Amino acid sequence: MKVGVGTVFFAALIFAVFNVVFNFIFPEYAEQMLQQSKEIMIKQNPNMTAEQLEMGLSITRKFSSPLFSIPLILITFSFSD
Repeated sequence: MKVGVGTVFFAALIFAVFNVVFNFIFPEYAEQMLQQSKEIMIKQNPNMTAEQLEMGLSITRKFSSPLFSIPLILITFSFSD
């Protein structure tokens, strides 16, 4: 089990680094994803206030930042079924 978790952890680390590098090379991709998230939020809840929408987008931005995404990717990949 230790070897399996270690292998997946290493693969997740490679993926996380690639994800960060990709977002630095193509910053417009992150903006497109935020725009699509905004459209989905509005479509799912048309009565959402501007404050609620901005709060949802700020949470999305926060979880997209390398500070949150790298540890989250490592934990999720290493310990999921």
